[in-house]
Amino acid sequence: MPAVLRFAIGAANSLNHGQRFVASGRLQSVKLRLMHPLLVVGAVILIIFIFRALYFHLRFAFLRKVEGRHHTYATKKAKPSYSDPNDRWLEEHSLTVKKYVLEAGLDEPVEKMMQPVGFGYAQPVTFRVMDNWLVLKEGLADRAHIMLIRAKGFYRDQRNQNLNPLHWGELLVFLPKQMLEFLGVGQPWLMNITQLVYWVGMLSLAVYQALKLK
Repeated sequence: MPAVLRFAIGAANSLNHGQRFVASGRLQSVKLRLMHPLLVVGAVILIIFIFRALYFHLRFAFLRKVEGRHHTYATKKAKPSYSDPNDRWLEEHSLTVKKYVLEAGLDEPVEKMMQPVGFGYAQPVTFRVMDNWLVLKEGLADRAHIMLIRAKGFYRDQRNQNLNPLHWGELLVFLPKQMLEFLGVGQPWLMNITQLVYWVGMLSLAVYQALKLK
């Protein structure tokens, strides 16, 4: 085979290989451009879930500490005193404890008791448990302790849920419903229509991207 012909064939093969390499590079570039927004959104969502898990874990850890200190406080025989470091710590954090327990969505029970008014008379009074959770009345400390346990369990479950990939997928699939519930818009027909539009839009976007890659 003449040298010129071999050179022409080699040049043609090199050109063909170069064209395939350029085409492959362009395809990869298109894929990266399409995936970049998705990766950014995914990273942002992942960071949100991690921060939410940390937020709930801090509340869980705090109430776990409070539960242990409250048990010591309620079972000791000595009268509560501000000279006791444990009693003082509970009193200092009383408002935070009440806030965390109520923000867990628990129904705060209302207790009734008879209060002496003098001359052998008494009148019924009502009070909320968390307003008096450090008062060592009969049964009151136990009810307050139960509320602490329930609130602690709530924050633990929320922490674990935000670390669960299945929860991430569920939230993404039902994102419009979650947002409407968060905003307090609970009309079923509006939620269903919004959810359907969201699903159709996501499916259309997926099909469009798949066709664009071809």
